[in-house]
Amino acid sequence: WAPPGAVWYYNNGAYAVAGALLERAAQQPFADLLEQRVFAPYGMTHATMHVDEVVASDDFAFGHSSYAGDGSIDEVLGPTDGYYGDPIYGPMGGAWASADDMGAFALALLGGGSGDVAMLDAAKQKHFRIGDAPGRYYGYGLEIDEGVAPAIVSHVGSVQGFLSDVEIVPEAGIGLSVMVASDW
Repeated sequence: WAPPGAVWYYNNGAYAVAGALLERAAQQPFADLLEQRVFAPYGMTHATMHVDEVVASDDFAFGHSSYAGDGSIDEVLGPTDGYYGDPIYGPMGGAWASADDMGAFALALLGGGSGDVAMLDAAKQKHFRIGDAPGRYYGYGLEIDEGVAPAIVSHVGSVQGFLSDVEIVPEAGIGLSVMVASDW
């Protein structure tokens, strides 16, 4: 146990709770909020949290999962498999996005797009130290590593069958997004 703000620990369940609170406050599904306040303003034209839209588009990757530990593929996962369509999962990482969408997200983090505020500025408003490494912080969904020069801002995500990573170097004005249809 620790008082609020004293210790950092990433917790998907806390994002589910935050999403439910946002839904209640806005009286609107989290998926719709994200589409209106993030995807549309920042030009993420194919991004969605609605699995039925992903299936209807017929333009998606299948995830490949292996939890056997031997590297063999145990399961091939489509948008309707597993927990992907469950609304409680959405705030934890339920978005489906193209490479172009992820590029637009990287630009949004750098201050581009038509959103009201640079996402990076919003994320850096509050820092929590991460571990013992000097200069490593967490701010509203992003890891901020000021212990290297130039500083790197990132978020790594993983769900069964998929991995993703967004890395931003604000000082250089560049970003990189990598998405892999595998969890190994």
